[in-house]
Order: sequence, then structure tokens, then C-alpha cells
Amino acid sequence: MPKPTIFKSLDEVYYALEELKKADNVTVEGEWDLYQNLAHCSQTVEFSMKGFPVPRPRIFQLTVGLIAFKVFDSRGYMTHDTNEPVPGAELISPNGKLEGILRLQTALEKFEKWNQPVHPHFAFGPLTKDEFARAHCMHIANHFDEFQY
Repeated sequence: MPKPTIFKSLDEVYYALEELKKADNVTVEGEWDLYQNLAHCSQTVEFSMKGFPVPRPRIFQLTVGLIAFKVFDSRGYMTHDTNEPVPGAELISPNGKLEGILRLQTALEKFEKWNQPVHPHFAFGPLTKDEFARAHCMHIANHFDEFQY
């Protein structure tokens, strides 16, 4: 099994996105194209600020979800089905590389400036903004594992 991509900070994500912009040919494993992967990551960042459309039951969030986040957070990376949409989120049609990168960069910039409470994660439940930043880094890194360039 290849070593997973790990982003330790949002700055590392920004750097990876800039490198992705420079790539001439990007192939993606899985069912989604590059834009769909990046837009999905953008959705999760956006939902952390406005609320997730369909949260898992609170008991799930406080047990299985919390344990999953703690495991991911302790090892520094996440694994999940990278073709599974956020429950209740708008389906994403294929679009383009640059549009996906710009959407994710914009979402991350808004998140960094966000000074209101974050909303509970649909599966992990209540997280602090710092925990959400780490969750976003791990989530985006897991999707980057699908890219070859």
C-alpha cells in the first residue's frame, strides 16, 4: 500500500493546489474527475461554515464518528470512500481543473477568515475550528491520493 498523502497545515494544501495548477496532465483514480474531487472537498469546507445538509444521528456522531476522527487525527491522515458524496449535498458534474482548484482555494480562504462558530461535521459531530482545519487537511489529502501528475 502506498504511503498516504499528508498535509499538516492549510498552507501545505495551498502549496499542493498551486503545484496541481502547473501539472500538464492529471489522471484520477475512481469514479470522479479532478473537478468533482476538488468541488467535493470545497463542499465540506463550505459546510463547516454553513452547516451540513443531512447530519448523521447525534448518537453516531458522539460514538463512531468521534472515534473515527480521533483515530484519523492521531495518525495524521484519513481514509474514506473518495467517491461518496456528502449526504444531502448537491451532485457535482464534471467541469475543469482550474475551476476546481479556485473553488477549493476560495473556500479555504473563507474558512481561515471565518470568525463565527463552525457547524458540527455530518459524521464526526462537533469539532473546534482547529480540529476542522486538521479534518479538512486530511480529507483533501485523501483525495490527492487519487491524483497522478
